[in-house]
Amino acid sequence: MLTKKKFLISLSSILFFALAIGQNTKIPKSFRVSEKSIELFNLINDQRTANNLTKIKLSASLSFVAATHISDLVLNHPDTSLCNLHSWSDKGDWTACCYQPYIPNQDCMWNKPKELTPYKYRGYELAFYQDDELTAEEILKGLMDIPEASNMILNQGKWANEWRAMGVGAKNEYAVVWFGRAADNEPAPDFSHKASSEPKTETSLIEQETGMYYLIFGSYNRLKDAEKRLTRLQKDGFEDAVILWSDNKYRLTLSSHKTIELAKTAKSQLIKKYDEAWILKY
Repeated sequence: MLTKKKFLISLSSILFFALAIGQNTKIPKSFRVSEKSIELFNLINDQRTANNLTKIKLSASLSFVAATHISDLVLNHPDTSLCNLHSWSDKGDWTACCYQPYIPNQDCMWNKPKELTPYKYRGYELAFYQDDELTAEEILKGLMDIPEASNMILNQGKWANEWRAMGVGAKNEYAVVWFGRAADNEPAPDFSHKASSEPKTETSLIEQETGMYYLIFGSYNRLKDAEKRLTRLQKDGFEDAVILWSDNKYRLTLSSHKTIELAKTAKSQLIKKYDEAWILKY
């Protein structure tokens, strides 16, 4: 019996790695990693851990490339009957290309990180499409059921060399995963998903439980002291930092997350200055 569902998978097949000169393109400050993308990122690392492999760090650069490619695929559909999922349209600030197995323009795909971000190395992409929107769990299962995709995720076969950076994008029927041989020197990507129009109190003080998971970085007896530190955190880039009133303390937060898994991932990406942050459900 035929079903409506179908799977398409596109894989890069390069066997070597080379450095490239980056263009120092800046990642927009407004860039955020979607929750679904983070879920898929966590599931891939869980799969690696289950196979006695180290987790790969989330890359801001490769995540931005993934999100950009996802938007191009969803809006412009450069993937046609001839061009596969590694293709890019001519409707953006990048090199357009029709990527096909017969005459593949491999550099067009490999060099997207250096075109779009400060990442100076080649990237390697898994691209996935399914005609019904899937959960992160279903996307991972679809990838793991395909031997070459599984090998890429688990560093097996021709993909045996270690990955040191990963970026993930997932939207509608598409998902892409980018891997890099070199670490990304860019700061960890932002995980916050609050709407920019969400109202805040004058002091950004939250006194009612929200059910969210917060990264806590400091507790104070006086609100005035917490507010001073909050201002410095916001200047350091924690734009969604707030203060929680909990256990008769003013708890200073770095970010908030809907699940414990998202909070743990955000904590693992903090720079050393903030690595003593702890998680509180409030």
